Amino acid sequence: MRNLTLLFLFFTAGLSAQVSTRYLSPEFDTVSVEYPPPGNAYLHRATIVDTSREGYHPGMVGNLLLFVGAVEEARRALEAGEPAPLRDTARYAHFRDHYRSTPALPQLLRAAEDHEIVIVNEVHHDPRHRTFTRSLLAGLYDRGYRHLGLEALTNWAGADSSLAAHAYPTVRAGFYLQEPEFAAMVQEARDLGFRVFAYEDPYVPGREPAQREAGQTANIVAYRKEHPEGKLLLHAGYDHAAEGTIGGNWGRAMAQRLADSTGLDPLTIDQTAYRERADTSQEESAYRYADPEEPVVYIDARGEPWQYGYDAHWFDYHVFHPRTTYRHGRPDYRFGSGRRAVYLDCADIGGAGPYLLQAYRPGDDLGRTVPRDIVETSPGDPRALVLSAGTYRVLATTPDQRQWVATVTVE
Repeated sequence: MRNLTLLFLFFTAGLSAQVSTRYLSPEFDTVSVEYPPPGNAYLHRATIVDTSREGYHPGMVGNLLLFVGAVEEARRALEAGEPAPLRDTARYAHFRDHYRSTPALPQLLRAAEDHEIVIVNEVHHDPRHRTFTRSLLAGLYDRGYRHLGLEALTNWAGADSSLAAHAYPTVRAGFYLQEPEFAAMVQEARDLGFRVFAYEDPYVPGREPAQREAGQTANIVAYRKEHPEGKLLLHAGYDHAAEGTIGGNWGRAMAQRLADSTGLDPLTIDQTAYRERADTSQEESAYRYADPEEPVVYIDARGEPWQYGYDAHWFDYHVFHPRTTYRHGRPDYRFGSGRRAVYLDCADIGGAGPYLLQAYRPGDDLGRTVPRDIVETSPGDPRALVLSAGTYRVLATTPDQRQWVATVTVE
């Protein structure tokens, strides 16, 4: 296999100056990668939005865009048509006048010391939320947390052992785990020593939401009985992490049912209420006021955290994340843990692009392992891969589905 010459850009956090670029003439080897069923989750953006393609479904567009790193386009697709929140002027004034921000990470880790269970939620189309949970892992491990339960890990017989059998998560591990930041979060947990397990209640047609919440709870309780040592971290979606009674066909969400079943009060952390939107009119007033520069939570003079509702204590803490900025065509939060921007000159492949680039470690199974990063780039819209130092095999796919592979080293 011939080596592909790459261009990599070094950067430091907050560096605003332009970094010089250098393009070299690479050589590629052709390859044919067979993707496992149910098919390839990694498609060119033009293919994803093509309503005439086989398998097109409007509800899948946003997720498929997310999987290939098109975060802003995914946000627009999945949030389109959502109503603006009701504006409560008095409540907003109370927040502004009586609450102050404090860095989220140390506050939450201190709070976690007094709990046996931490539940953190996510918006399924915001990889930043996985990045934040990843930032909690080492501190939680130091505080006795040893188990990571995932709603997103496909819960079929043997799912846990299947995940453990691979050096890195595969595309079969779960639908949302096909997004590189999610796979990276899971892998870091494994590297630290967490035991990762699935707790989702497998879907049954006609199942009521309350049945799902009860099923998730039963699965977690059963796992806990088998593994009583060490504390639990659960990563869930949206209101599954809510305490109290939600009402409607949910009744009580998983978090409250778990508290009732175990007698343990979980520390519940919400990332979904106060967040940026593609349309800023959909944002909560408190978020628009906060405009944080780092992940923060809000507390009052007594140290009590801000609550979303007047008469409901659904979450212990609400995390406010910064607005996303972009470097080299990629979200800023992708550049943590020493990762850097890597540009590949794909001109010698032929055609005008765009080229879909998937970066794998040498031991990964092309097409089956979740890519360490993925990006679509073209001469007219250059976007960088974001990679840690090391050796990679980069799979390049053209719009006509020709595939090429090369080995690259990022120093």
